[in-house]
Amino acid sequence: MLESDAIEFLKSAIYQTDKPQVWMDLGCGSGTFTKALAHLLPPNSLILAVDSEKQSINAEHKNGIEIKFVQQDFTEKLQVKEHPDVILIANALHYVRNQQEFLQGLIKRYPDLRSIVIIEYDTEIPNQWVPFPITYIALRSLSEKLMAKRISRTGERKSVYNNNKMYIARLDL
Repeated sequence: MLESDAIEFLKSAIYQTDKPQVWMDLGCGSGTFTKALAHLLPPNSLILAVDSEKQSINAEHKNGIEIKFVQQDFTEKLQVKEHPDVILIANALHYVRNQQEFLQGLIKRYPDLRSIVIIEYDTEIPNQWVPFPITYIALRSLSEKLMAKRISRTGERKSVYNNNKMYIARLDL
């Protein structure tokens, strides 16, 4: 996905505010969505980009937004001192076998967390790149178990890999 496409896709899931925010991008990969966030967040926000593989993501972006890379497996207990306002999990939740336990752990670890934004493929069929898929319907059911206040499907787009769609959803906690 191009960075410009990622910006358009993410735009609908972000609260419009002038107050700086702290976001954590779990499984950030090369940083496509991390960089897209940097275009959309208010000035002086912080993005914690977490990935198990070393990535070279710009440390500073426009508006004084800081991107701090953390090399760590996001499925293990995170060792970061900052507490995020919002967590982004873009094309990464499908690597987690027990998604309910994982998300409950995040909510417990970060009690001031306002939202979790999830981007996933809307499919039930696993493959080598998406071992534990989660459809939007399954995520909606899971959000009830997590006692989320609200879940919103804020967008969707065709996947370049197959005939399925990708969706973006925000769980408000």
